Amino acid sequence: WSPTPNKSKKELIRLITSSAIGNGNSLVSWGPKWDGGFAIDQISLLKSVGDWMKFNGKAIYNTNGGPWLPNKLGGSTYSGKEVFVHLFDLNGSKTIELPAIDNKLLKINILNSKKKINFDQNSQRIKLDLSSIQMDSISTILELTFQNPIKIEGINEKAKIKLDTLTYFDKARNRPVPLAIYTSNLLHFRTAPKLVLINHGYSQNNLGANLS
Repeated sequence: WSPTPNKSKKELIRLITSSAIGNGNSLVSWGPKWDGGFAIDQISLLKSVGDWMKFNGKAIYNTNGGPWLPNKLGGSTYSGKEVFVHLFDLNGSKTIELPAIDNKLLKINILNSKKKINFDQNSQRIKLDLSSIQMDSISTILELTFQNPIKIEGINEKAKIKLDTLTYFDKARNRPVPLAIYTSNLLHFRTAPKLVLINHGYSQNNLGANLS
């Protein structure tokens, strides 16, 4: 940002976290004053974000987004055998349910704390009891330790695509437009709905080449 008002510490951390749980990267920068110096309040703000990152960076650095897709409650990152669930707001709920994962969950604790979280895992879901924790005003991070490393298909395999399962006739161009059924391989906090994507390509329909 430059002439705009400073973003708050909460805004910046949630911006960084939202990028991480979405399997992206963040670049946070700001411009100097006319004389080349930086405003004291901005320096203080960035240092406070740096302090947060030093304490919670394990859940951000060297992680990938997933295995559960973000929603209004938050999202997740993972590395090795550990999954980090980033919770922004529980909306008064004392429990959350995560879709089942084919991996035994050994323990859950709040990141950088010995505070353990009770849970119940079965073939349908993982249910977390959060009644005993105090939510952080910025982001509460839960560290889930599994028996085996978390495995998700590579970036080109994060979706299963079935081409030409339906056809839409475009009257304006007098041509059929193939449709595709797209199902994310990442797991939502609740369900993973199917999406229909329309092909606007004008060349041959190679596998996925013209999907938008």
